[in-house]
Amino acid sequence: MKITVLGVGAWGTTLAKLLHEGGHKMTLWAHNSDRLDEIKTTRRNSRYLPDVELPENWKVEKDLNKAVKRADVVVVAVASKAFRKVLSGVSGYDGTIVTCTKGIEFDSGLTM
Repeated sequence: MKITVLGVGAWGTTLAKLLHEGGHKMTLWAHNSDRLDEIKTTRRNSRYLPDVELPENWKVEKDLNKAVKRADVVVVAVASKAFRKVLSGVSGYDGTIVTCTKGIEFDSGLTM
C-alpha cells in the first residue's frame, strides 16, 4: 500500500518508520523543506530522532498535492496549529485520511 505521512516531527517520522516496517511504500511531506532534504540525503531526522536511521527507499515530496495524489492512505501527523491549513490543502483527495494529530485548535477551541 502507498502511504503518505504529512508531518515529519518525531510522531510523523516514527509512524512512517513503523508503517514502512509493515511493508508499505512511504512518501513524506512537511512544510519544512530543509527537513525533507535532510531525510532524503542523510537518512536522519536530526532534530527529532537523531539516533534513528531511516530507510533509503522513502520518497519525500515538497508539494502537498503531489504527495497525496497517488497515496492509498494519508496519515496526518502535523502540529495542531497547522492541522486546518494542511487539511484544507488536500481537500481534493478522495482516499482514506487517518488523523494522528492531537490537541485543541487555539483560535476556535475545537479538537482535531
